[in-house]
Amino acid sequence: MKHFIKSIFLLLALLGTATHALAFDFVVDGIFYNIENSNATVTHQYPTNYPNYYSRYSGDVTIPRTVTYNGITYPVTKIGESAFARSYNMTSVTIPNSVTHIGEQAFYECSGLTNLTIPNSVTQIDDWAFYGCTGLTNVTIPESVTRIGENVFLYCSGLSSIVVASGNTTYDSRDNCNAIIYTEIDHLISGCKNTIIPNTVKTIGTRAFAGCSDLTSITIPNSVTLTGFYAFGDCTGLTSVTISNSLTSISLGMFWGCSSLTSVDIPNSVTYIEGDAFFECIGLTNVTIPESVKKIDYTAFSGCTGLTNVTIPNSVTTIIEGAFSDCTGLSSVTIGSSVTLIQYDAFKHTALTSVTCLAITPPYIYPSTFDSENYNNATLYVPAVSLTAYQTDSCWKKFYSILPISEEPSEEPGDVDGDGNIGIADVTALIDAILTGNMSNISITAADVDFNGSVDIADVTALIDYILTGNW
Repeated sequence: MKHFIKSIFLLLALLGTATHALAFDFVVDGIFYNIENSNATVTHQYPTNYPNYYSRYSGDVTIPRTVTYNGITYPVTKIGESAFARSYNMTSVTIPNSVTHIGEQAFYECSGLTNLTIPNSVTQIDDWAFYGCTGLTNVTIPESVTRIGENVFLYCSGLSSIVVASGNTTYDSRDNCNAIIYTEIDHLISGCKNTIIPNTVKTIGTRAFAGCSDLTSITIPNSVTLTGFYAFGDCTGLTSVTISNSLTSISLGMFWGCSSLTSVDIPNSVTYIEGDAFFECIGLTNVTIPESVKKIDYTAFSGCTGLTNVTIPNSVTTIIEGAFSDCTGLSSVTIGSSVTLIQYDAFKHTALTSVTCLAITPPYIYPSTFDSENYNNATLYVPAVSLTAYQTDSCWKKFYSILPISEEPSEEPGDVDGDGNIGIADVTALIDAILTGNMSNISITAADVDFNGSVDIADVTALIDYILTGNW
């Protein structure tokens, strides 16, 4: 009985496959078409739910203006969804000026495509249309185009020139910027390795530069107030970035995977570092987090293996899960005084040997905020007044060594050894420093007791006189 039921299901599946095995109405000269409203749409051979459905064109492909089937001639007006997707060996395509619409993923991952002209008949280009066309070096958007979808040129890493025709009333490439800007709202939607962002741009779109592996330097002008998700994600060649001081957040995945970025200064306009902001920026060795930042979100710096020390400023109140996880080179972290919550895995898989927490009240942490290696190998430094609170906290007490933060050396005149008292030990320390010339173990300010800007034997005399008389 089970065999019979299994056979029935298999038969139904095969019948379903047979019914939907082809996604086209007819084929002419090797190009597949569907008939839509008395027009012909270029399509792919199999339905999109069919394994390896891509048609795989190669060489030079010319799409005709019209095509005849069963004695009827149809104008070719659209290149449909995934029509040429993954035609890796297709080197050029000629699109007739009868085409008005280029569909979603129409040329998806056509990595061999080097020659493309979008005719002045096209009005709409859908999402991901040219995704992964790594061989394309230049693109011109004609004046006829009135709608461009999302991520149209995403991962077109070879693009060096993007130009919008001067007559286009919807989009522009102002100031020869090598980018596509939505004119009405000054919104940059797509850039390339040679883009210079004009100082009239207000916002940068989601993934606008993602995958531009040859982009090495970028300045985000102060006119920019907002960037979309993963705006510069996976720009693996990016070594230098200047960030607008009008941004209030480092957006989700903004520099995700920018493995060549070595340092970054976050402007003090930023209050929020969003998730994945610097995820796996493995070359990052220096980051300055300003006092304006209040929240560091999930995996914001995760996988930044080049970071060795981080200072989280006193303005930060919340550190979300995995914020610094897998920073395998991180040995020292200072946590600001206002932090109240550090979520799980925040410092997991790090090489911490020193953790300084400035908060008087121990922040709420999870058992997995730090890993067992951190608890065993790192010394936790806390305010002296809070030593007992940390030692008895259910999670913080997991640190094997918890010590009070040392007081700063005294700058009081005469307290040469910085122990808070003025006496014969200070005279000894001062004489030793003068005789050996080694001033590294004393406070220069405290040793200059005659206030003449230098430390010498006159200061010894003045210090002895103070100890004897109590007067400077």
